[in-house]
Amino acid sequence: MSDRLKSISATAPPTIANLAVGFDILGMAIQGEGDLVTASLSNQAELRITKITGDGGRLPLDPTKNTVTAGILIYLDDLMKKGLISKDIGIDIEIEKRMALGTGMGSSASSAAAGIMAVNALLGSPLNKKELSPYALQSEAVASGGIHGDNVIPALWGGTVLMRSEEPFHAVNLPSFSSLSILVIHPHVEVMTSESRSRLKTEVPLKTYIKQSADLALFVHASHSGDVALLRGCLKDHVIGPQREKDIPWMKEVSEICMSNNAINYNISGSGPSTFAFFERKEEAEKAEHNVRSFFEEHQMSVDLLISKVDEQGARIIDSRP
Repeated sequence: MSDRLKSISATAPPTIANLAVGFDILGMAIQGEGDLVTASLSNQAELRITKITGDGGRLPLDPTKNTVTAGILIYLDDLMKKGLISKDIGIDIEIEKRMALGTGMGSSASSAAAGIMAVNALLGSPLNKKELSPYALQSEAVASGGIHGDNVIPALWGGTVLMRSEEPFHAVNLPSFSSLSILVIHPHVEVMTSESRSRLKTEVPLKTYIKQSADLALFVHASHSGDVALLRGCLKDHVIGPQREKDIPWMKEVSEICMSNNAINYNISGSGPSTFAFFERKEEAEKAEHNVRSFFEEHQMSVDLLISKVDEQGARIIDSRP
């Protein structure tokens, strides 16, 4: 009898976290290649990671320590307690890392969202995406050093997400600016989220807090009203960005290139080193992309550039085999 009885593959999109004004509470899924996770039923009565590719040997095979499977273990335990699955169930996990680690584009979140999506589908989809969210958060915590939903929840749900609380879980989808073109710039340096977070100050001056709160409120209003013009005034990071700029190569110069091409904003994505800019017209994004690429070539630094849109679908099943 074969160990592989059935398998399902899932992926989840890259994400932009914080969106300048919402540290740890705002995130957006964008169109692009995410990690691939395949879940297969097995005759071995345990959850195993049988294969990881694309990580350079850096990710652990131990399910309790891997960002894909940490939350899945809790999910399976809860289903067993409810009598929805048998205690002798066996599942094998294969992970294909298509996103580089430490990019600031939600690599670990993509894996976590794809993993819980694949296993849930493998078991007949007993839970919906919102019900899967707490388990995705538990998985993502392995990478970020704490439970933060600004990457993994938009990766799972799609669109733009406002996280109110992780425990108890409470998040809402905001209307997305689906017409905007998004230029994502990833210089080839690595910034690990857990390390970046450890360097952040824990106190914020009152005046800074007020400015950031006002800009966050304006962003939410702009989302619901669809007023792109409001974004030009409110996408300013008064708290976290200034502390992380030193991790981002040529940030001032690249900002000037984007803004000179009529960008709405220029901000750090998550903990970096990726940055992003919104444009009303794709032609403006393409011109900025060309100029940014030329700048990095001139300074002999490798860079990946992507012109994208909001991904409204989130995690999805892409293959199923009996």
